[in-house]
Amino acid sequence: MTTFETTCPSGLRGTFRRFTVGDNRYITDQRLVSEGRLFSTLAAAYWVETLSPGPYAEKVDWKKALQADAFHVCLQTRIASQGPTTSYEVVCPDVSCRKRFTHTVDLTALPYSPVAPELVDALQNPDVGASLELSDGTRLRVRPVLTSDMPALATIQHRTPNLYATLSLVRRIIEIEGVDHHPRRIQDAIEAMDRQSGDDLLDKLDALDGGYRTSDIEVE
Repeated sequence: MTTFETTCPSGLRGTFRRFTVGDNRYITDQRLVSEGRLFSTLAAAYWVETLSPGPYAEKVDWKKALQADAFHVCLQTRIASQGPTTSYEVVCPDVSCRKRFTHTVDLTALPYSPVAPELVDALQNPDVGASLELSDGTRLRVRPVLTSDMPALATIQHRTPNLYATLSLVRRIIEIEGVDHHPRRIQDAIEAMDRQSGDDLLDKLDALDGGYRTSDIEVE
């Protein structure tokens, strides 16, 4: 079996394999997708050997790993198996046009950064979390996003899609300085933020999380 070496955003280093025909049973399992367990399941299947555990124990439990690491393994497996580019069809948003055209993305050129050291440290004690400060002086403590969080986030997306952005932050934020720790009070504080502070929070969380910025893909 051919294997490939990679270093994940957290510093975890190891080897993975290419897709096999048998992996189709995971990729086509809609239950894994709807329950938010697809990336953790695939990462566990693709990962072959841990060379350096980084912030993990000797054996990585992909059910409780950083989501950024699981996505990294899946993306690198996709590149090794099917090449560095992917194409999809895009429809022109202009109602007078509506022309369909193919957009190609170089997966090796996606914006990427490592997980911030303070968030790697927080992996040892997620309930203590990592500290960050917004430009307006607001201080917060936040949890890392783990693969074990994804089923709950998938449920939020399914049941209350209009509140997903807010409720996903409520699940992640441990404390906002000066705000009662109750989730309802944290939700109220998030919803009371002005747009600039809200964008600043998301940008700082992205900087902590590292990994790939798939939202930065531009379609011209």
